[in-house]
Amino acid sequence: MATQTSVDAQIFMYMAKIADNIELKTQLVQFLKELTTQKTDPTEMKKVELLAKVKQGEEEYRNKQTTSFSSVDELDKYIRSL
Repeated sequence: MATQTSVDAQIFMYMAKIADNIELKTQLVQFLKELTTQKTDPTEMKKVELLAKVKQGEEEYRNKQTTSFSSVDELDKYIRSL
């Protein structure tokens, strides 16, 4: 496993190799921008989607289309069966 010091040393070693090449430095900047850009979480829901799911759950509850449990053990067995 690489240590922080060895990784830092490698970064500076490679940066020194491209120090005089503006084209390579430009490519490096672009790569670093892409690398550090926040990626969206694929599991994250939009507010509209969340509200739609809540509404659907309320409707299912009103129509008695829900599952209920009389004990924690019963709930545990159900979850483990999924």
